[in-house]
This record gives sequence, C-alpha cells and structure tokens, in this order.
Amino acid sequence: MLRKTYELDIGLICIFHPFGKDMKFHPHLHLLISEGGFDKNGNFIKVNYFPAEAFRRCWQYVVLEKFQELGLPNELATSLYVKYPKGFYVWVHKRGRINHPKLVARYVGRYVRHPAIANRRITYFDGNIVKFYYDDEGELVDIVMTAEQFITALIQHMPAPNFKMVRYYGAYSRRRKGYFWARTQSDIKQLTLYKFGLIKQILCPYCHNEMEFVWYCKKPPPEEIKSQQELIQYII
Repeated sequence: MLRKTYELDIGLICIFHPFGKDMKFHPHLHLLISEGGFDKNGNFIKVNYFPAEAFRRCWQYVVLEKFQELGLPNELATSLYVKYPKGFYVWVHKRGRINHPKLVARYVGRYVRHPAIANRRITYFDGNIVKFYYDDEGELVDIVMTAEQFITALIQHMPAPNFKMVRYYGAYSRRRKGYFWARTQSDIKQLTLYKFGLIKQILCPYCHNEMEFVWYCKKPPPEEIKSQQELIQYII
C-alpha cells in the first residue's frame, strides 16, 4: 500500500463556546474543517478521511506547546501527557460532514447567537430561587440556584465588547482567502442570502408574474378603497 504525504493549507472556521449545559464555565472550541486543502502549487487536494484519534494527540501537543511558550511549567505539561496518553478530548460529529450552507450557518449560529440558557429550560422562579434543567444524553438533570447564583453564572459567559467568537484560519483567513479566491469562491462565495432562501422572488397572487416595488406609504390606504382593483389604481 502506497501512502503519499501532502503539506496542505486547509480552511478552518473556529467557534468559541464558553459554557456547558449546566451554565458552568466550560470553554471549548467547535471547528469546521475543509475536507482537504491547497498544496504549495495552489491545487486543492481532497481528503475524505479524518483521523480523529491522531487529531486528539496533535491537539494536545499544539495546546501544551503554546501554553509552555506562555510560561506553563514543563513538569505540568509532562504530567498532562501522562494523564491523557490518548490526547485531549476531541469529539467528531457522527454525521462527519455538513454539506449545505444553511446547515453550516445553523450549526455556527447555535453556539454564537443564543445565551447560555434558553427561556424554555427555566421551570421555576419565585424571586429568590431559580430552577432549570439540561439534557444529559437523554436524561433530564434539574439544577437549583439562588437568583444571585443564576445571574452570576449567566453574566460570566457574556463576551467582552469586540471579542471575536468566530475566527477564520488557513485558506479561509482574510489574508489567505485573497490568494486562493479563484479556487475557493465556489465554496465560500456561495454563502449568500439566496442560498439561505431569505431572498425570494415575490410573485403576484393573481397573474403570477414577478412583482416590482413601485411605491411605499406609511399610512394604510383610505377606508373608501375596498376592492383590489381600486387599490391598484390608487397605487398607480
């Protein structure tokens, strides 16, 4: 069996997620990674297989190396290698890939746009006590906090002004995207409102032709205008 090794410049979208289901401080990252990357000649090499176990060890090495550069003691880094011989925890989505841009936006938005807890998960509040629940692999777990504890747990996850919750690396970065633009535009440029179905042709319910904006009125039509034909004549 022959194996060829490539040094590829992949595209990566990184989403920072600071909380867990129980609202505790649980910082972790969600990554969207391209299936392949660009070689030194600018050619895209498709790679379908993603070695999750190898990624765990690679992730552990990169994280500890960066922490050591910032002053993490070597003894502590060594102990973490011993404690986690298979690498740091990495969870790969069971579906493996997300094919449609709308699903990508939904996945990213799920971890960026909403607060640490949804209103529907709050089951009780009397002014002093707050009760809520979370789903732990199909089992509902109830949590009870005082109002002060709940507010403290909630506000700790509010990002600082201008804090970047989503970052782009590799071929998706702002600096590299211009270099690979001709080859990546089919993947990146397609993320338009048309793809999400938010901009649609508005058709007339009577003649079924595309409608054209001709006039805007802040007030409703006069009460004496009753029929659709009178309304059209009024607008014209």
